[in-house]
Amino acid sequence: MAPLLDEEMVSVTSAAHGVELSAEVDLAHLPAVELVLPTRRNGLRGVLDAELMAADIVIKPTFEIDLLSTIVQFVEQSQVATILPRVVVQREVDEGLLRAYPIVSPPIVRHIIRVSHPKRPIGPAAHALIEIITDEIRRMTTGVSVR
Repeated sequence: MAPLLDEEMVSVTSAAHGVELSAEVDLAHLPAVELVLPTRRNGLRGVLDAELMAADIVIKPTFEIDLLSTIVQFVEQSQVATILPRVVVQREVDEGLLRAYPIVSPPIVRHIIRVSHPKRPIGPAAHALIEIITDEIRRMTTGVSVR
């Protein structure tokens, strides 16, 4: 097992229809806004719930949807907000369709790791592909290439 990168999750609203949040979001003081989140079966929801539970914060979503692309489309066209990894919404943010707000309290981070069997090491081609994917995620979320 090897860590690849840590990815911040952000609060997201529609640029056209959504409420404007403060520049940095404190989930304990989130304004009264309807939320759409992934269902509890989704790994992202597990990350979110674990961080909220550790901070003793309760958030009750109005809607739960499994497909992240559907959540993004729903938020674009409504006043509903969501919490997703920045990489999921970065294109729509760049296009001016969505607004993403950093979550400062509690910070919610998804840890992306590579797992392989110790008796079957990853070959050079797989290593190269993993580096390309990792670099692309970093570039999309920070705007800076690491190569």
